[in-house]
Amino acid sequence: MDDQLDEDSQCFSLLLGYSSLVPPSKLSWPSEVSFSQVHSFLLNRILLDPHLTSYPPSERYQQSFWKWVIKNVEAMDRSDEDDELDERIYNHHLSLLSHDSSGPPPQSYVTSYWKGPAFQLSLRTATLLESRTTIEGGTTGLRTWKASYALSSFLLKRPGLVAGKHVLELGCGTGLLGIIVAGIQQFAGDVSADGSQLWLTDISDLVLERSSNNVQLPCNTSSIHPNVRYASLNWSDALEKEGAASLTSLLETINPDMILGADLVFDPSLVSPLAAVLSLALSVKTGSSRSKEAFIALTIRNEQTLAYFLEVVGEKLHCEELHLDDAGSSTILTGAMESDLDNSQDVKIFKITKGSRPP
Repeated sequence: MDDQLDEDSQCFSLLLGYSSLVPPSKLSWPSEVSFSQVHSFLLNRILLDPHLTSYPPSERYQQSFWKWVIKNVEAMDRSDEDDELDERIYNHHLSLLSHDSSGPPPQSYVTSYWKGPAFQLSLRTATLLESRTTIEGGTTGLRTWKASYALSSFLLKRPGLVAGKHVLELGCGTGLLGIIVAGIQQFAGDVSADGSQLWLTDISDLVLERSSNNVQLPCNTSSIHPNVRYASLNWSDALEKEGAASLTSLLETINPDMILGADLVFDPSLVSPLAAVLSLALSVKTGSSRSKEAFIALTIRNEQTLAYFLEVVGEKLHCEELHLDDAGSSTILTGAMESDLDNSQDVKIFKITKGSRPP
């Protein structure tokens, strides 16, 4: 990504929206920018951009986006009579009209742009192939949810939490958090056998396959991380004697210093298994002197479910809500959350460590 790209420009907001499939009705047209500037940006930074050509939004989304673009461009004041919309934009839009726009929304590539304050870098991409429906294949894990963006931003502002660590992610979903953590570890430089490691886990083989495919996309920095592993992990095993023994063996292999999870408690039935696996992961003896901690980001859809989570986790572990002062520019620059199904709901991040809360 170009270092000189102005992240605060009105045109840049078009790039964010297009890359993350924000409906055109939610986008703002750059009314204070000249025709030539808008036209050049649309052509070179969006339509002909090598990354977006290789990993484009769905054709259905592109159809609506370019229709909206053409309408707005044609309505702009032009200082020069020769100012015309490039025929490549018209031709691209025409090529999309033959695609079926009925039925459920198709899968699509979604791209976010990120950087962290510890790294003097141009913007990096985090690209995912994800479902655009709430549930697909019997799981919600094929779509990226708001809490994953929130926890990713939290870690990008605090890279020391995962750099050089053995990181375990519970419920890895589409792989966004894994891509960001792997990127942080890559730039920190220590990805030796005893240094940075990342284990992505989920109960669904379909989700694990999607996460692995996304993490390994060549456009993502995570694709060159040598120590990313994947494992099936059923939280309910932590509640059963035989399952707990098998799970303990896996955790001893992973040897996690840091446990991460985003949007894990969307149903009260998940609370007890999650609390049990967190307790086990934070307590497993590995011979390492490094302390263990967990950071869990939860979207607050139901206050009663949250209260139940805090009660159950607090019986065996210390759980602290983090009150963050993260003013300033975002480190996950994406328009995706403007249209996400859970955008109106708050996200809270909790730090969980061994030891129960004081009486």
